[in-house]
Amino acid sequence: MSIQLSAIKPCLALVLLGLPFGIALGVNEAVFKDFVTQGIAAHPDVHDAKSQHKIWRYAQRAHFHSTGIVAFSIGLLLLVSITNSSQKLKKVTSVLIGLGFFTPYHG
Repeated sequence: MSIQLSAIKPCLALVLLGLPFGIALGVNEAVFKDFVTQGIAAHPDVHDAKSQHKIWRYAQRAHFHSTGIVAFSIGLLLLVSITNSSQKLKKVTSVLIGLGFFTPYHG
């Protein structure tokens, strides 16, 4: 069993583009929290006492989903690369997996 990365390289690169989105929140947590605080202060009429906690929790969920999707996609791509499928099928499958980068949790 050998790993043929040629069929999945472009899609692996696409999947890895999603990694910075997941890491950005963890590295810049204070920036995101300040952004939420400023948004709530700018629009107090549409927020209640629980808004900051709710908004921050949704931001965390997006971060967790983003990194989870990337990790799972990398695993799937490596699994595709070791199958006995044709190069064409591997390429099509890896493209479909790579399109997972465009899920709503990344934006």
